[in-house]
Amino acid sequence: YEDTTKNKWLSFEDRLRQLETGLSSHHADVVEIKQVVKQLKTSEKHKQFNFDRNILPNQDSHVQKFQELLVDQDIAGLTCPSLENNVPHSDVQMLQMYEQLRFDNPDGGVWKQGWNVQYKPEHWNRGHILKVFVVPHSHNDPGWIKTLDEYFTAQTQKILNNVLTYLQEDPSRRFIWAEISYFAMWWSELTNEQKRTAKWLIQKGQLEIVNGGWVMPDEANSHWVNMAWQLTEGHHWLHKNLNMTDFPLNGWSIDPFGLSPTTALVYKQAGLKNLVIQRVHYALKKQLALDKNLEFRWRQLWDASGKQDLLTHSEPFYSYDIPHTCGPDPKICCQFDFKRLPGYGVTCPWRIQPQKITENNVAHRADLLLDQWRKKSMLYRTRTLLVPLGDDFRWDGSAEWSAQLENYDKLFAHFRERPDLHVQAGWGTLKEYFDTLHEEMEEAAFPTLSGDFFTYADREDHYWSGYYTSRPLYKRLDRVLMHYIRSASILHAWCVLDGAADEICRDMPPLLSDARLASALFQHHDGITGTARDHVVQDYSKRMLEGLAFTRRVIQQAAFAMLSKPPRHQDFDFVYFDFITEEDSRFMSDKIRDRPTITLGHGVPIRTLVLWNSLTIDREDIMSVYVSTPYVKVYDPKDRPVRCQLSPVWLWSGGVPQVSPVKFRLTCLVKVPALSLIALAIQAAEASDNGLPSFASVNMLVDEHSPHHQVTSEHSEYPGTVTSDVQSDFTVDIALDSDGVVTQSVSFTGDGTLKSVTRPDDDPMPVHLSFAKYGARKGGERSGAYLFLPDGPAQTVQNLPGSKSVVVVVKGPLESRVQVKLPYVLHETIMRIVQSSEPKNEESTILEIRNLVDVSDTQNTELVMRIATDISSADEFFTDLNGLQIIRRKRFEKLPLQANYYPVPSAMYVQDESRRITLISGQPLGGTSPRSGTLEIMQDRRLNQDDNRGLDQGVLDNKPVLHHFKLILETRKCPGEQHGEEPANPAGYLSKEALMQRDYLLYPIDKMLYSQDGWPERMFRESSITRNPTDSFPPGKLPADIFLASVLVEKNSSSTSISTMMHKPQYDSCIKQQNDDDYNSMMNFSTLFNIRRPKSYAETTITFLKTLHESVSPSKPLRFCPMDIKAVRIDF
Repeated sequence: YEDTTKNKWLSFEDRLRQLETGLSSHHADVVEIKQVVKQLKTSEKHKQFNFDRNILPNQDSHVQKFQELLVDQDIAGLTCPSLENNVPHSDVQMLQMYEQLRFDNPDGGVWKQGWNVQYKPEHWNRGHILKVFVVPHSHNDPGWIKTLDEYFTAQTQKILNNVLTYLQEDPSRRFIWAEISYFAMWWSELTNEQKRTAKWLIQKGQLEIVNGGWVMPDEANSHWVNMAWQLTEGHHWLHKNLNMTDFPLNGWSIDPFGLSPTTALVYKQAGLKNLVIQRVHYALKKQLALDKNLEFRWRQLWDASGKQDLLTHSEPFYSYDIPHTCGPDPKICCQFDFKRLPGYGVTCPWRIQPQKITENNVAHRADLLLDQWRKKSMLYRTRTLLVPLGDDFRWDGSAEWSAQLENYDKLFAHFRERPDLHVQAGWGTLKEYFDTLHEEMEEAAFPTLSGDFFTYADREDHYWSGYYTSRPLYKRLDRVLMHYIRSASILHAWCVLDGAADEICRDMPPLLSDARLASALFQHHDGITGTARDHVVQDYSKRMLEGLAFTRRVIQQAAFAMLSKPPRHQDFDFVYFDFITEEDSRFMSDKIRDRPTITLGHGVPIRTLVLWNSLTIDREDIMSVYVSTPYVKVYDPKDRPVRCQLSPVWLWSGGVPQVSPVKFRLTCLVKVPALSLIALAIQAAEASDNGLPSFASVNMLVDEHSPHHQVTSEHSEYPGTVTSDVQSDFTVDIALDSDGVVTQSVSFTGDGTLKSVTRPDDDPMPVHLSFAKYGARKGGERSGAYLFLPDGPAQTVQNLPGSKSVVVVVKGPLESRVQVKLPYVLHETIMRIVQSSEPKNEESTILEIRNLVDVSDTQNTELVMRIATDISSADEFFTDLNGLQIIRRKRFEKLPLQANYYPVPSAMYVQDESRRITLISGQPLGGTSPRSGTLEIMQDRRLNQDDNRGLDQGVLDNKPVLHHFKLILETRKCPGEQHGEEPANPAGYLSKEALMQRDYLLYPIDKMLYSQDGWPERMFRESSITRNPTDSFPPGKLPADIFLASVLVEKNSSSTSISTMMHKPQYDSCIKQQNDDDYNSMMNFSTLFNIRRPKSYAETTITFLKTLHESVSPSKPLRFCPMDIKAVRIDF
């Protein structure tokens, strides 16, 4: 039997070798099959497999068929290749390049950051001509110095009007456009005839839409779901208004301040084929240019198959403006920006102005320009050359159009008349450029590159790492709005599927659309980055707050409808629920009713609190609300008592806390099923009643040398125990189960900050939390909205002896809290009984940290939080990219401090062979690891001056911001981990626990207080999207590790469609959990949406517009492998 099996394997592998030889174009399929085979050979289940020679015919090999065969053999769990130990091959790996480069920045001559480029004229001849595509463009920021509306009125409208006028005059003319936010505004003001002309120009290929997103998004702070949504908004607008079915194929990312592979992945998943980028560190550009690697297949860190590669073109020089795009010498290129002709109001800083092209000078001027083109082309592997021609808000006047077109047309005509120059030059689009590039060289011949392009520096030590944190209040608002849009969209889909609330559902889409557009606009690379003028920031904020109010309106209306028994009678203008949100109420102002406190008493004996869980996993979680009386009882939908505790609410004045006399914190252990609504009854009680919440004990720690030493411990309003002690180190025990048998200990310094964690049968592990601040260095170049230029190492921030804050320690059976007022921050550590997704998980510690930060009284201050441990991480650490993937970082001593700062959109960690500490962030910020075992994340920055990048102001509009974090300490057991000479895997992965905690932080349970007393008889107490209360259809199990990222409902005259985008993350298998299984790689849409008889069911691009695969029924599960992003559209 063993010989027979061996022969079958040999035969199978022989077929693979044939495939690799004969089907080079199917390289990605072959790699994936080999990974599966490797798993099969090491599996006990491989004997079940029948390796027939005819499984893989010579010319028809597809991974999908192979996977279906494995499913038939009942070994579906082996079809997904492991990502952790399969490091993708790449010709260029960015972390390795960082290790090799000296970053010495020698003067390169006319190309300051490069070298003196040389070429031999014979490189071009009759058979090898230089093909030059001059691509006119105008970079239009949807908000920066002016607001979206101000820019449109002043400049953008004129630019697009001129595009329409000048392109129809001559079929050889071209233009590209990226920002659909502006295009939509312009379109709304066109006549029908002008719209027909615009469509005609697009269809002819004279006007190319590139990207097609609502904006050109930031790539450091934006969450991948929002990046995908802004692209979806733009593509849907094109589809609806231009009847576009051939969606943009080419990406254009020339201004984001650093670049992420997540963008390439999102574009690939949306159907784009190529990408142009610009802002890459000057030293990296130089090395890529030296190696002729400026055009590459951008490979994902985890994608060994290369199936997600995106062909990417990087411009080599300093900027995307005209002086830096024709060649290496800007003083020459500037002479070919004909808007700078004498008398036009714009000049060249090199003091050599353009000349109007005439018969007398055309030969000389053409030679001068061709020399630059040839030098630029020597930096690439082909003789096809891209030359962008534009800048910020260019092409806005008739004079510029005439000057550029007339003079370049004369140059192009000269080149046509001189075949001996071996150059073809003319107006072009990205499509024309990339089509010609692909004709000249097969895509497989381009090198592969993996990694990202952070942190960006445009010159010297000017690293753009400040904008990772600038204006953090609005970065936090971005994540809050992201949650509400997702939550409301799911509830809207539920409302539509239910079918009995059509009138209510019909009013929801306009509100959701406005909210999505507000979010999409803020993804702009001067929006979420915090790099716009103050009044522009306020414009973004106003739009997002309106969007937040709209989504809350949808949520409360849909929740009421889904909890109502038929027949339903509902008023869309009535407020059925008030949101109970202590966290984000500061955002709302007068936009929507928001009641943080539940009022109870003799006149109002009972109130109903509705909880909505938008995740696809059942949640057992700690929920807190404010109540007006300490004597309450809480009951679940089946009228069973809910376990709760009560503690005081603290009001801080300086360093002295006072107990609020009108509200108390009610903390309960709640269980909310996946995608479900439940109604809890909160009932007023008497002090003498049984079954009241447990009253947490309070200990107020006071510095004996402080003027607050005499603070009273008598708080008559609060019925629990309140004591007062002199400050010293203390410990809080955390129960890991409801019995309180298994405990961990968290120790604090007398100042109220973390000191260590002790787990069962283990020694204390140092976990020192502190705050520090950087100053701005002196000189002409200083920190601002973009740049982080510190004046040296950070200085520790702490209360001085004699002025120390009171430390409040609240201990209860469900949660304990430690709160202290430090300089610039009200710092709180929360320890809860329900930490982990597993009961009695002794190998992980999960703490929540909240920092209410206010630096408004400082000058040139950048505040950071540090967490120091004895983990032996050396100079390595990990940060996430856009909330989607994790990348390995390294702290380089050869680089300045600011260069070692990276974006932390949602997570960072350090680890050694046995331990890991992870910081999950509820808002995007900047961070680093300043030394072994230490995490540092910036909290806010206040800068008095501009940093000379065009904003022309400092960052002085700081407002208090409440930051949310989860700190997770975990045990690693990785016996197969490699520590040899092989390069380390550039990718990292969060543990399953950390992934879940991140979802809990970003997508909290929504809490809504029914606006009337009691709860009507016609209302359900519990309802689920996967099962209607009146439906006997049994609910199925939803996969716990597939994240439902977004939902879109669309209606037309004949049908309704529900589209969803989902993601299955890869988690770190070195941090085990008991509930790991293979089931979770399948999604059954009949289970998810309770749809029985759909008209059609298709897998689509992530914009839901292009069908990839048709399927007969949603009852057939869709397979997910780790890191898959898939979208599905169901018509019914």
